Amino acid sequence: MKNKVSSNNLTLYNLSTLCLAKNKDIILGNSNRDEIIEKWKEWIKLLDSIDVRVTVFTWEPSGVWSTHKNIVRGDTISRACDEE
Repeated sequence: MKNKVSSNNLTLYNLSTLCLAKNKDIILGNSNRDEIIEKWKEWIKLLDSIDVRVTVFTWEPSGVWSTHKNIVRGDTISRACDEE
């Protein structure tokens, strides 16, 4: 992904992973919490190896304030909210 972004004269500053960014096992302290935290450490090392210094973690479960997902520019998954 970083190479694709760079080839278009852009800089990748932030990269996240949906399976870790809102992980209920970390948030709720489930029995596999430490295993998921180790995956986070691997993720951070990967980001460091490609010189990306920002990622996302949020303390809310998936789907909060979202009603559906959108596909936006570059086939990226985005959250959406229908106010009705």
